[in-house]
Parts: sequence; structure tokens; C-alpha cells
Amino acid sequence: MDYRKQAEELYHILANKNNSKIPKLFDDGLRGIYPILRILRDSGSEILPGDIARIMDISTARVAVAIKTLEKKGYISRIPASYDGRKIILKITPSGLQALSERETYIYEFTETFLRKVSIDEAQTFIETARKIFS
Repeated sequence: MDYRKQAEELYHILANKNNSKIPKLFDDGLRGIYPILRILRDSGSEILPGDIARIMDISTARVAVAIKTLEKKGYISRIPASYDGRKIILKITPSGLQALSERETYIYEFTETFLRKVSIDEAQTFIETARKIFS
């Protein structure tokens, strides 16, 4: 395994939905927009704003503010649910996918810089330890 793969693996361990506080370290205080984009990208199903609040363990009001920001940037779209027109389904747009991809590339490069300060074996040991702690 190379340092880049290790950086990606470490990031995904720390960004696990069960570790709601850890991803905030990677998101530069951007009010949760990147975690929301990750959830939308990775969900594989319809996502309601309340689902995002539950997954991230944050208030629906905070999700509403982030959704407005994401929509203004063109990163998400709101679609009325076919089963209930009062409910809104969130979908990530191609722009949102691009922004998330760029952010993750930045994070992987940033993390890789730190992992390169130790041997590949030490980096792997660190990743395995992080997995035990955060999983």
C-alpha cells in the first residue's frame, strides 16, 4: 500500500458516520457542507434533510442552513418526493460531486504529507490503530 492509499483509508476511517466529531476537523468550519455532500454521494438512496440531521447528529436547523448554502452554490437540488409532495429529497449535482472530489483530493494530499513523515509500516500501524479506536 502506498502513502496516498493510506491517506485515503485514514480519511475514510475518520469520516465514518459514527464519528460525527472527527470529520469536522477536516471541514474547515464550513458548517458541514462537505459531510452533507459525502452523505448524498454515498447514500445510494433518497435522502431527506431529517435523515442528514440524524446521520450527522446535528439539529435540523443547522442542516437547513447548510442546505441553503449548498443550493446557492449549485451543489445540490431539492426535489419533491413522489410519495409525498410536502417532503423534499436532496440530490447532489455534478457541481457538488466536483466540489467534493476536489475537497477530498486536498484532504488526501494534506494527510499524505503527514503520513510521509513516518515509514510505510508505521503509517499502516497508525491506520490500524485509528480503525480500532474510531470503528
